[in-house]
Amino acid sequence: MNKKVTSKQLTHAAAVLIMATSILTKHLYVYTKNDAWLIVILSFFVSSAIYFIYSVLANKFPGFSLIEINKTVFGFAFGKIVSILYIYFFFTIAALNTNVVGNFTKAFILPSTPMIYILVVFVAVCVWAVQKGSQNLMKYSVLFSFLAIAIILLNALLLMNDYNAANFLPGLSLSASDYLVGMHSLSMIPLCDPFVLLMFMPDLQKPKEFGKALLLGLLIGALVLLLIVLRDIGVLGQSSELFTFPSFSTIRMINAGDIITRMDIIYIATLISLMFYKVSVFLCAAVSGIQRLNKLNSYQFMLYSLGTLLILYAMIVFRSAGEHTEWLINGASQVHHTFFVVLLPLLTLIVAVCRGFFKQPMTAAE
Repeated sequence: MNKKVTSKQLTHAAAVLIMATSILTKHLYVYTKNDAWLIVILSFFVSSAIYFIYSVLANKFPGFSLIEINKTVFGFAFGKIVSILYIYFFFTIAALNTNVVGNFTKAFILPSTPMIYILVVFVAVCVWAVQKGSQNLMKYSVLFSFLAIAIILLNALLLMNDYNAANFLPGLSLSASDYLVGMHSLSMIPLCDPFVLLMFMPDLQKPKEFGKALLLGLLIGALVLLLIVLRDIGVLGQSSELFTFPSFSTIRMINAGDIITRMDIIYIATLISLMFYKVSVFLCAAVSGIQRLNKLNSYQFMLYSLGTLLILYAMIVFRSAGEHTEWLINGASQVHHTFFVVLLPLLTLIVAVCRGFFKQPMTAAE
């Protein structure tokens, strides 16, 4: 079968995964307040170093998904354990982001609608998208990316009259530990979310371009996130940390001459679209991992069951947006993500070097 996913599509998929989580910036403002823009820049460089691990693994194991890499590097038994851990991680991220959509929709759009109904509709659409296959998901990444960037740029321009340069002062007034915690937090969530795209390596036309494409996606996503943070600080200042969804609170202030108002509706549509894409990608990675781990011909038959589990998981993982935000702020989320997106890939790389895989050529996985 001809591989259809291009490097351009992979780049934009990485960017969309980062942009989709741009609504969850409260923890960044809590840590670094009006210096959050500097943290975005520094976190880009930290994440670039982490991406080097992904790039080396991708170049050494071209055409391998994480499941095949684990089996090759760790052997059958331990490789299976590591793969199960990754599947848990992907499914958990899908549930966490589904929970965000449910809480956000219930709070600002359908307050009287039971959350279960919101989640059923949202997950049903995600399951439908995953049914179409990973190649179709990657194909539409460019569309999602360009639409999101265009709307974010428009929002930033419409808020020009609301910016206050004094909101960026005083600068560099926090302790070093605050900046370190902020960098760690942002590097893990969302800048390293594109790690999941290692699961789609077998679908690439040119697997050797994976690292370059992923890094370019990181750059695009980080630049958009920087624009969002600069916009929020310019409008809200240090009060950004008081809002559960700072970006949404900023958008609601748009009122260009009483003509262009209610831009929050467009923002809501954009946010839910980006979250739909992200949840679909992570759900696809999870079911694809189960398929590859068990050497099944297809994952279609288990999609509805996993979709149901995803709804239940999203319902119980956090009871409110405030509880989710607290998880992001108290450091538990960073520890959780660090283990999966840094320590496990680094362990894989170290074991691969120790076992001599870098001294022998590797061919694409079957």
